[in-house]
Amino acid sequence: MKKMWLVCGFVMCAMIIAPLMAVAAGGPGPVKISTMTRVESHTKVSDTNNGYSGQMYAYNMISATRQLQKNVLGNLYYLNQYDIDEERVSAHIGGVTLIRLFSKKWIGTFGYTYSSNPGHDVLRLGAINDYVELDNSDKFSVSMLYNINPKSKCIKYSLYSAYGTTTGLNAQKAITEKLDATFPIFSKRFTGNAGYAMNYSLDTDANGDRLGQLTNQYTANLTYATGKSTKVALGYLFVDKMYGSAPDDQVGRLSLLHNFR
Repeated sequence: MKKMWLVCGFVMCAMIIAPLMAVAAGGPGPVKISTMTRVESHTKVSDTNNGYSGQMYAYNMISATRQLQKNVLGNLYYLNQYDIDEERVSAHIGGVTLIRLFSKKWIGTFGYTYSSNPGHDVLRLGAINDYVELDNSDKFSVSMLYNINPKSKCIKYSLYSAYGTTTGLNAQKAITEKLDATFPIFSKRFTGNAGYAMNYSLDTDANGDRLGQLTNQYTANLTYATGKSTKVALGYLFVDKMYGSAPDDQVGRLSLLHNFR
């Protein structure tokens, strides 16, 4: 518990100090702060009775991004998960990501994430959205995003590939492959998105057999821009669980995103 609060305190202090350091150093770009508030409703997640039930969560995230040099960005974030049914904060997640813009089509990232998950099911950040019960842990991840047709005024397609593992490089080794389609709806203020992601584990079980595919995930989102800096998003996620006898999960999401300029 003490380690958890030290890490969370470090992340929050870094977010407060980073903008001041950028101004003082006269760096190449200002620090841009963004926030996200989300409410999620799940149909089937594992519970404290070793069964599966519906659950509701609330998420709050703050993120700071700055251009470090040409085509290189740094991002620092903190997110907490609040269990609405149990009326308690069930997870603290903080991390840092280095983003490299190779071109308009190719974007690469390298990230580190620390999660404090005190015996609760936690939604992991990134494309790997499976549910696992963990204590405090940290992870490395590397990813590549390919925008197939970034200049299109109609449907824009993108491919995403990621690899993640614990910092010990010996557990939770997983690959994610994702296909996304984004398109305008009704007017410029409305944007639609649909996607499919496959999560594949490289870990082995007690018999030495590879776990293999974990989930198929199907997403649909509708985003409305209320202004230049604020968006409201309504989303749906279907998680087809391929491991054991775990039941599939359906997730409804309502998010508020804001960028501070």
